[in-house]
Amino acid sequence: MQLKPFICWPTTYNHITQGWGERPKYYSRFGLPHHEGTDIRAFAGTKLFAGMDGIASEVGFRKPKHAYGYAFRIQFHLVDGVYELIYAHGQIDSARFKKGEDVKQGQVIMLADNTGNTSASHLHLSLKKCITDKNLPRAPVWVRDELDYFILSNGEAMINPEPWLIPFEESQAMLKGRLT
Repeated sequence: MQLKPFICWPTTYNHITQGWGERPKYYSRFGLPHHEGTDIRAFAGTKLFAGMDGIASEVGFRKPKHAYGYAFRIQFHLVDGVYELIYAHGQIDSARFKKGEDVKQGQVIMLADNTGNTSASHLHLSLKKCITDKNLPRAPVWVRDELDYFILSNGEAMINPEPWLIPFEESQAMLKGRLT
């Protein structure tokens, strides 16, 4: 079992449009200290790739008017607990997997769009540590910088995904042949 994630770059665009930790004043109205993920350029219809091997833990709308819109979650395990990689603002009904199905790193999981709380098409990528056992540490043991995570009111940890992204060029080489 892995100690920390190595996340395949999830789009064919190498451009972060809003990083982790940005715009604290704006996000405070949602009860967040700042932007809790990474926004990556992805025009409507752009293929989105699984960053990790795991299980499709949630597909579609979490609830009406949820900020993430149409989303896809991949659940995976590391040595210190259960995590989810969250892809938000997807194209409605574009998911290529159903809840409970195995997903492999690099597979197309859905298409980008601008559903949910967004003004333009892009991918919002979040990394979350789930609380499945109250005896496990809430903070991820492999994150060294306290600015790279925060604990939500429900006890789950939101983690900066940027340090764990495999470099764009290396990811594109991994994806070669899967881009069609």
